[in-house]
Amino acid sequence: MMNHESLPFAWDESGLIPPVNPNAATDRNRSPYRMTPSNFVERFGVTEKRGALLADFLNLRAALYEARLVQGFQWINGSFAEHVEMRRDRAPNDIDVVTFYHIPDDYGTQQKLRDAHPSLFESQWGASGSIHSYFQQLNSIAPKRLVRRTAYWYSLWSHTREGT
Repeated sequence: MMNHESLPFAWDESGLIPPVNPNAATDRNRSPYRMTPSNFVERFGVTEKRGALLADFLNLRAALYEARLVQGFQWINGSFAEHVEMRRDRAPNDIDVVTFYHIPDDYGTQQKLRDAHPSLFESQWGASGSIHSYFQQLNSIAPKRLVRRTAYWYSLWSHTREGT
């Protein structure tokens, strides 16, 4: 089993997170890497701008917790996952995140969950819209559709816009 802190400590020479950890003894230590929220903040909160974006991200996580969406995981990508300060000579503008979640039984349906927490499901989340938030339900969905949707996100986020 992969440990929770398996992200390579440094971006590679291109300013990207390597798809496979070059320091790992096995090839099971590959993207998507697992991290705890606190280690994610520590690892990526290296500038004031990144810290502000992470504050919005943590507010999203608090809203998820308030809605009782506590089973699942998140994938994070976009310029925030790159070393854009080096690659493009600018700070990241936002954090792109897909939340894979289980609907708690007492909501019953995704619509009831959305009705109870409409602002949670806005695509641009946070006071400044700095979190581009997407959702993928894990329970009560046909396995074939879940695989298709997961493959969509992985293929979309497995490379940069330039194809790297």
